[in-house]
Amino acid sequence: MVKVRADLPRTPQGEVNVPLWVEELVEDHDHLDSRRLEGAASWLSMSHPEVLGVGLELAELVADLNMDLPSVLAALVYRGVRESRFGDQELLDVIGDDGAQIAKNVADLATSSLLEMSNSPLLEKERQDQVENIKRMLISMINDPRVAVVKLAERVMVLRHAKNYEPRRRKRIAAEASRVFAPLAGRLGIWQLKWELEDLALRYTHEQDYKDIARQLHAKRAAREMQIEHMVDQVRGLLRGHGIDAAVYGRAKHIYSIWRKM
Repeated sequence: MVKVRADLPRTPQGEVNVPLWVEELVEDHDHLDSRRLEGAASWLSMSHPEVLGVGLELAELVADLNMDLPSVLAALVYRGVRESRFGDQELLDVIGDDGAQIAKNVADLATSSLLEMSNSPLLEKERQDQVENIKRMLISMINDPRVAVVKLAERVMVLRHAKNYEPRRRKRIAAEASRVFAPLAGRLGIWQLKWELEDLALRYTHEQDYKDIARQLHAKRAAREMQIEHMVDQVRGLLRGHGIDAAVYGRAKHIYSIWRKM
């Protein structure tokens, strides 16, 4: 099901507690440099508080994919780069050359809509060819794999907030995610993002189907995965008891995958 992020830690005055946010993030991802993260996040908090929340959320998502520090820093400042809020030297001073380059390359991939490339109606075969061309174009533009990861994570975050958009924009973003970005994530083997992109997109392209399936999934994905692991262990034990050496696999299907099967 669609993941709901935890609230940002806050001070008694209601402001985002940047040091605590950094402490909690580094506790889960000890390969990250807490000093550099806190310096960049504090700068963003003081100089551009209007993009702090979205920056912290995207940085968390990228960190949860076990990406390196430049990728997390690029995610932190991406919205500001996308909106041309920072000067080039300012950005370099805060997050360094590597992170700044990633953020700029991700921003170069941004477009109002990858699917609205023609005003004329397309036949389904032509539309499929167009989507394949877009995927190839994106892959050819990405020399640094980290750029692809940050871009896909940014699309997940946009979809998480799509319920606040007007319906036409929401459906366009969802269709784009389903037809372009989720398959791209699959090709790159980033399954965590692929599954969330598919579920989030389904939520807006086939809302009633999504709600019906979600309602019938009583347990959260983590609980269902534990249940399947337990069943796998039981089956392995039964097979071993009969002298059968076998590999047993199982996985919890996400909502989009269930919908496809149905």
